[in-house]
Amino acid sequence: MVLAEFPELRGEFEELEDLLHLEMGAFVRFVQQAKGRAAWDVYARALRVVDELWAHAEPALQNAINVSFLE
Repeated sequence: MVLAEFPELRGEFEELEDLLHLEMGAFVRFVQQAKGRAAWDVYARALRVVDELWAHAEPALQNAINVSFLE
């Protein structure tokens, strides 16, 4: 879902070899950078993705979202 909305992260995600927490960390950095440069459209889209992921998350994904976005 993240890559469908933000294909520019594909290269970084591929380097992380499906390591969920590291991928989520990359996504958080991307979101923080968007916020830092006041790219509010990107920031809002990213938070909608997080909200959608959370709504349908299995425990491992919920944990990754908690650790990366909420802690």
